[in-house]
Amino acid sequence: MKITVLIFLTVLIGLGSQFVLAQDAQSDSDQKVIFIPLDDRPPCLQFPVRMAEIASITLITPPMELLGNLQSPGKSDKIISWLLAQDYTDVKAVIIAADMLAYGGLVASRVQMVDQAVALERLKVLEAIRRLAPTVPVYVQSVIMRLAPTVDGKNERYREALAKWAEISVKKDQVSQEEVSELEKIIPFKALNDYQDTRKRNFIVNELMISYAESGVIDYLILSQDDAKPEGVHVREKQGLLEDIKQAQLEDKVIVQAGTDEVAMLLLARMINESTGTFPKIKPVYSSQSMSEEIMPFEDRPLNITVSSHIKAVGGVPVSNEEEADLFYYVFTSREIDGASEAFVKEIDQALQQGKRLIIADIDPVGDVQGGAESFTSMLEEMDCMDKVYGYASWNTTGNTIGTALPQAILYLNGLKLANSNGQEILKVKKSQYWFTLHRIINDYYYNNLIRSDLNRYFNQEGKSSTLGSKDVVRKMEEMAKESIEGELAHLEKVFFGKDLPYTIQQIDFSLPWKRTFEALIDFKLVNPTSVNLE
Repeated sequence: MKITVLIFLTVLIGLGSQFVLAQDAQSDSDQKVIFIPLDDRPPCLQFPVRMAEIASITLITPPMELLGNLQSPGKSDKIISWLLAQDYTDVKAVIIAADMLAYGGLVASRVQMVDQAVALERLKVLEAIRRLAPTVPVYVQSVIMRLAPTVDGKNERYREALAKWAEISVKKDQVSQEEVSELEKIIPFKALNDYQDTRKRNFIVNELMISYAESGVIDYLILSQDDAKPEGVHVREKQGLLEDIKQAQLEDKVIVQAGTDEVAMLLLARMINESTGTFPKIKPVYSSQSMSEEIMPFEDRPLNITVSSHIKAVGGVPVSNEEEADLFYYVFTSREIDGASEAFVKEIDQALQQGKRLIIADIDPVGDVQGGAESFTSMLEEMDCMDKVYGYASWNTTGNTIGTALPQAILYLNGLKLANSNGQEILKVKKSQYWFTLHRIINDYYYNNLIRSDLNRYFNQEGKSSTLGSKDVVRKMEEMAKESIEGELAHLEKVFFGKDLPYTIQQIDFSLPWKRTFEALIDFKLVNPTSVNLE
């Protein structure tokens, strides 16, 4: 298979550029949405850009060099200048991660690098956008800070102690307070003080976002809880924000939910639903009812609440009556139970044969794999299910998975609706849909389950989340991962593409943009060698 490098298509727009991992040329009829991502990691940038294509939406983003990376925060002030320089006359919507504007991204939001006054001043750009485009809907994400600090090469000695302090310092019993005292002996005074100041600053920023929703500067706001636990300092913050929302009667405009990296996709799905007047009724179907009531790893609420809140966030309506449902959300949580995969896949296959529109989320209930379950995924492939689903995901946390598969289905549902029986448009929608589903299988299952663990073992990276050492190590990892993915393609094409789907996967590229195995940038093209070719 011929291998080519990753294609970055840069389209000059005003002072900025559009980030596109090019699959098909953008049509003049595509809807334009201005998009400020949380950072440049694939889930925050590549996923929403490619998902948008399913409904013929082009996401216009700032130049890549402004978005920063793990080590360097995004250039907030330059991004703000870029926003102010855009032409909003033909823009359908604006989707913004407030943490990029205020601090320079998610990682930068967890440290005290930006003063509160500066953060608040930067966010006034939202008021300016409202003045520039008074009729354009503005959708915003703002993060509720997680408990644990980011690994930075300096805090290893006390990082876990600080995370534990954040979890138990709110408890008032004697045993907990004694443990808190011991933890405070480990944590440097300045580190603890900065941590508390950072949380306070971020809370005030979130309050400002709520006030913007109340005044109409923001049309819809998701306050997203980053990795957390059922107890901790974040709970008090969340309760305070919920009280603000309640007092302002903003329950229809502001939601607080678990998950962070997937939120741009949720906002994208809500935007297209509101644009087309599509508010689908969605019925969740769990492989285990008891597990649906459990709190999943890295989250602070039961699974069924996460699913319900995500459905509401995209403008959908959770329903329990099968006859009402437009979409069926099949949530698999039983990978630890013998025979559960086979039983649930049979149920999925029967639903597909009945013509139901299905979404599949494969949840890691333990938090140790954080990728697709081997037996479950293999059976889905064998039963020829994957090319028929409206959405699929299985990566990292429950919120990440739920919040990726669901928006994909929403974009596909609307994409088909907007195609309006136009044969070429339907082909374009389906091709984008196939690309995204294949990307989920390659990324979520083949890479995150089968390949990443092998890489970590081979390079002695198990249990580590810090960046890799030399450039040579990163390059060797990328080469090995790419070779492994290519080795799976013949099987994947065979089980995904039948006689009526003559595409082939070509030009695979793989990189580790943050120089760690946790997130990978995987790209490829779908090529149709027949006369029905959209290339």
